[in-house]
Amino acid sequence: MPRRRALRLAAGVLVGVAVPGISASSARASTSRIGAPGQITCKPTERRCACPSTIAGLEAVTCCPTNVPYVSYKCQCFSGANARAQCTQFRTCPEERSHCGACCPPGQVCNTLLEKCECKKLCGGVCCKANQTCKQGKCCPNPRACGSTCCPANTKCAFSKGKRTCCPSSRTVTQTDKKGRTYRFCCPEGTDRVRSDFPRDSQGCCPPGNRKCCTASKPPDDPDLAELQILGHFCVHGKDMKL
Repeated sequence: MPRRRALRLAAGVLVGVAVPGISASSARASTSRIGAPGQITCKPTERRCACPSTIAGLEAVTCCPTNVPYVSYKCQCFSGANARAQCTQFRTCPEERSHCGACCPPGQVCNTLLEKCECKKLCGGVCCKANQTCKQGKCCPNPRACGSTCCPANTKCAFSKGKRTCCPSSRTVTQTDKKGRTYRFCCPEGTDRVRSDFPRDSQGCCPPGNRKCCTASKPPDDPDLAELQILGHFCVHGKDMKL
């Protein structure tokens, strides 16, 4: 085994023993500075790491990066004669995607023998991108991945009467639940996606020749629809309907 490869494997074993699940690395090289509380600031892309100083009324400060992919920094304080603030680095790359230099992209794993990133699972002999899903041996864009099939171009996978269907993009409406998850639903045939006021700033379904059927000044019969949208319910032809 090449010396470079052997040394890297040995280092990986030692790191794994120290902190299971993540890789602890050396502390950040920058030294901490001493100043009055709040005097030393950091860049918008950094997190301020402040620790009490042995000098009364002062603090030791260093800045930890926050925009390094697959790396996080922990703020650590050291007291005594050399009181200081320190950023200790931790790699957050999943184990199967590490040891190939940079962290392998999602959907790929590190082949430690060849020292390169490879597909975790090939799809028709190719590697799908992070925004694609393998369907029937082909890489399908995620919005078109629908059950075991891939929807045709200009359509998206959406719910219709409780079932998934390939819905024309012009009829696809979206809704976000309380947890921030987005769902797609399909407007009935003969309607298109439009802006709706019921509830405010939502989406609705209107005939192609009447795109304002859900933006009338008069609210629908159900007063709750003006403020609250039930998951799967949309304004269709000016009335509440479950898609």
